[in-house]
Amino acid sequence: MKRDYFDSLIERYKNDQLSPDELKLMEEWLTSVDYSLEDGLWDNDDEARLKLNVERELFPTRTIRHSYYYKIAASAAVLLLSVLTGYYWYHENNSIPSQNHQIVEIQELTPEIAKGVLVDEAGEDIQLNALKHDSVYQLGELSIRRISENEIFILANDSSAVKMKQIFAPKGGGFTVRFEDNSRATLNANSSIIFPSRFSNDKRVVEVNGEIFFDVEKDPNKRPFVVKAGAASVNVLGTKFNIKHKKGHSFKASLFEGLIQVDHANFSEKLVPGKELSVDDKGNYMIRDFKTSAVIAWKEGKFYLDNKSIKDIMEEVQDWYNVEVIYENVNLDVKYQGSISKFSDVQTVLDILSLAEGNTFEIQERRVIVR
Repeated sequence: MKRDYFDSLIERYKNDQLSPDELKLMEEWLTSVDYSLEDGLWDNDDEARLKLNVERELFPTRTIRHSYYYKIAASAAVLLLSVLTGYYWYHENNSIPSQNHQIVEIQELTPEIAKGVLVDEAGEDIQLNALKHDSVYQLGELSIRRISENEIFILANDSSAVKMKQIFAPKGGGFTVRFEDNSRATLNANSSIIFPSRFSNDKRVVEVNGEIFFDVEKDPNKRPFVVKAGAASVNVLGTKFNIKHKKGHSFKASLFEGLIQVDHANFSEKLVPGKELSVDDKGNYMIRDFKTSAVIAWKEGKFYLDNKSIKDIMEEVQDWYNVEVIYENVNLDVKYQGSISKFSDVQTVLDILSLAEGNTFEIQERRVIVR
């Protein structure tokens, strides 16, 4: 798919000549970009002006390596804005249009979104998204009820022995688990949580891998809720926080509400809302402020791209769409900004990313090749 395809798409959009599929791509393209300016987000007037520029003038653009405009032009999150504001940049910067940028046409690969798997003690996989809504299932030591499209509620069966259980969200899906105390854990794709069939009388302990958002209820008996993640553990009473940890990699805890304590072999620190603690693979840690929209983007159906390289972005893409990513002479100098929606298929995401100078994409079966 060549760059001039998008020029044609815009022109036919203006003339109301798009097919339903093309219209879907165009509307997603126009509305998905969420880019933060120094003085705030684009408002409705900004978006209206940008759309009007599309209909008035079509100018191809190139990456402009100059102060603030370079930040925008080099970002895939504002690739749309790079095209929409091309008219302005052309006259302000006398940019020479790039004629050889190519977008590779790729096949449709879609995420399964609501997908969770319970592994019982016999090693059998139970597909939670296959359970009927509002039906109760007796699965070993657990009673499970599916309460929404992507959420289950679990309770221990009376007088049953306590056994460890695991729920994981494979690549290409995500799931939410509500425990007996009404605490909720929302799993991002390629994440897992291990928990007892019944919490003990003195504490509520789970173990995680991947990325999980917790909404922990205060316990009447004041049992702490403990999240173990590799060498670190997080202790809470009632709060909302995000944990990101993969075995062999770094750890990050971001606190939204309440108070948490992060314990590690090398330190013990308390966090207040708005603070984030990260630990590298050598045990070194730092505490800093975090941007809420950046941490929570995955729960809201977005890829957050600010200051990320294509490798950083494709790590999330490969988990969400369950694809293997291969890099060939990839350009890591391009840093992206803003966020884009997790579209229904990977083609739309890669089409938009491809508008940036520096990297193109090709799909071979379930592999995405980045060049």
